[in-house]
Amino acid sequence: MQAARYTFASWSDGGALSHAIVANTAGKTYTATFTTEYLLKTAVSPAGWGSVAPRTGWHKPGDIVTVTAKPAGFGFYFIGWTGDCTGTGACQVTMDQPHFVQANFLNF
Repeated sequence: MQAARYTFASWSDGGALSHAIVANTAGKTYTATFTTEYLLKTAVSPAGWGSVAPRTGWHKPGDIVTVTAKPAGFGFYFIGWTGDCTGTGACQVTMDQPHFVQANFLNF
């Protein structure tokens, strides 16, 4: 799975993503601008013992994403993060590169 992708941002002439241009305009240059997005991959261990929010998804550089964990129900306990978060509370990830965050749970 790719961890970074490029998405269309704009055309230099201000046109929409798909728009008509005149091909024989002498000296005219059209430039497309793209932005980078990074993947935040989230997981739960063991699977089904809880959930994380947000789920795996794409984010713009500089976005600060708050990731939270929620136990599946009575008897399940969130015990901490692995990957790019630490501790036992909500974590914040600055999307300056691809990140992986896993919520770990116990059942007793």
